[in-house]
Amino acid sequence: MKPLKFVHLWRIFALHLIAAPIVFMLSPMYALGGYLGLLAIPCAGLASMIFAFFSIRIAYAFKGREWAEYGGGIVGRLPHLFFSAIVLLYCLMVASICASAYSDLFISVYLEGTPTPMMLGCFLLCAALAARSGIRSIALLSDGFFLSVFATMLPVLFVLLFKMKYNMTIALITHWSASKLAASTFFAVGWLNDLSLLFLLAPFFESAPNPLRKLASMQTLIVVVLVAYWLSSLLLFGPELAGNMSYPLLEAVRFISFGEVLENLDPLLIGIWSATLLIKTAVLLFMASRIAMRYAGIQSHRPLTFALTAFVFACAYQFSRFPAEFRELTMVPSFVIFTWLVFLTPAIYWTVAKLRGMLRAGRTAGSGTGGGRREDGRPSRDADG
Repeated sequence: MKPLKFVHLWRIFALHLIAAPIVFMLSPMYALGGYLGLLAIPCAGLASMIFAFFSIRIAYAFKGREWAEYGGGIVGRLPHLFFSAIVLLYCLMVASICASAYSDLFISVYLEGTPTPMMLGCFLLCAALAARSGIRSIALLSDGFFLSVFATMLPVLFVLLFKMKYNMTIALITHWSASKLAASTFFAVGWLNDLSLLFLLAPFFESAPNPLRKLASMQTLIVVVLVAYWLSSLLLFGPELAGNMSYPLLEAVRFISFGEVLENLDPLLIGIWSATLLIKTAVLLFMASRIAMRYAGIQSHRPLTFALTAFVFACAYQFSRFPAEFRELTMVPSFVIFTWLVFLTPAIYWTVAKLRGMLRAGRTAGSGTGGGRREDGRPSRDADG
């Protein structure tokens, strides 16, 4: 089959990047930065584009070839095995965090008393089926969700405009702290930096002129949405109260009446979160299964998808048993260092390839939009994996 259009990749990452931050990033941002999120979120978006630059460069230097195939030729077999392991672990860990947070959200707000394994199983089954079907199925799923998700965000934001306390906006100018700005920016970068994983999906999509510019437009959209919702919750609750809420945005909208059409708007917000978290988890499972496939010595990722999903299920269930430790996980220095090592992976590979003069050779070997050949001479995978 032909590779997918670049616009599909654009939409996948738009939903992928908006999924977790709009649910879980806002509350820690209030606690860390107070009123400085207005600067921290755009700075984080700009920093993430630097990592995206290296990811695009290494992917386009080896067009049509998967990272698991050519990576060993750049840094060596053992270093590549190490980086493959940490990227694989990152994908599974973040998928576990998404699944556990989704279960916690639904059980605590709507389905109190529902067994956690049941909620996790239903969510992960849907994500696993999408991942097993291949990136083409995920792309079509994201196309269906994209317009509905971003169109639903507008009426929610419109209603919130009439409830905000605009007298607090002066604090956006008067409250400054370099240390808080640095801490909140560093934290936000970790949530917006999944663009650095683009090199894992690029072989399944057509090359596009000026890809960095197209991704910058997508990142701008994400930053604008996050800033708008961050600001709405800030002007409703203030940084102290919002920083102590698990889901400040949900608390902001769930009791706001919208005429007689809807009793409240929280079903719309829950729908947004469900769709985006499903896409994000499916993409992470697909990435993980493609990496594991290479080292398992099989020709398809499909047999491994449910096995990796079972691992994610076990991790997510453990997270749900210890919610306090789970909430602190993303703030632990060791976890932050681990994620940054993953984000720096494409930059490391690009730098080594540049020093070894392999980038031009990679372009020649993998020329074409969706062609390219594997190291063993066989054609690379199509969009269905």
